Amino acid sequence: MTWGRWAAYAAAVTARERDRAERLYRLVGLEIRRLREAGDRTQKDLAAAIGRSRTTVTNVESGHQRLPLHQLLEVADELGVAIVGVPRPA
Repeated sequence: MTWGRWAAYAAAVTARERDRAERLYRLVGLEIRRLREAGDRTQKDLAAAIGRSRTTVTNVESGHQRLPLHQLLEVADELGVAIVGVPRPA
């Protein structure tokens, strides 16, 4: 494989991985929003409970900000759910 072909292949793989990650974070954010709303909680309430800003919660729910795993666990605990499976993007 020539360098040019290798670079094109690597770029395509990286783009697919990035797209998959973006879909995953959108799915996680939507699930956080669904659970929060099901519990009649505001973004401000959730943010205060996990020690983050309301803007952070907004960005996470829209998929624009990625939570580290330990923070995701804090959110799950606050929403009263366990992280058993991780949603998989199609």
